[in-house]
Amino acid sequence: MRNLTPHSIRVCNPDANGTVLVTVPPSGQIARVSTHTLENGSVLANGQPVPVFTVKTGEVTGLPNEQTPDCPYCRQIGGVGQFDTICSEHGKANGYAETYLVSLAVRLAVPDRRDVFSPGELIRDGNGQPVGCIGLAGN
Repeated sequence: MRNLTPHSIRVCNPDANGTVLVTVPPSGQIARVSTHTLENGSVLANGQPVPVFTVKTGEVTGLPNEQTPDCPYCRQIGGVGQFDTICSEHGKANGYAETYLVSLAVRLAVPDRRDVFSPGELIRDGNGQPVGCIGLAGN
């Protein structure tokens, strides 16, 4: 798995003690998604008008093209989101030659990609800073 975020991602077990399963260091390549912001009126907050914006996602950059899974079995299951299946022939998740760890915004901008994952539920320290995540989220 290649981490396309600027941060090391500590992926933890969902058990009670949150044991770190793996830390995925940044690869040096960052996937990003552009946004377009349009003003869409206003709402009142404590008697003051506050502008409201609509944010639309745009182009994703820094994310390599999806590779077709290596074997027919992997191609069959790869499109239905069975992420826990490891191809016995290739030893890769869903048979993809490469999988990518990206931000939630990037993952949501490419909903048809089965080789893209983002951090799962965040674990925060006493100051509210993220220190890890519970598993990964996929499309």
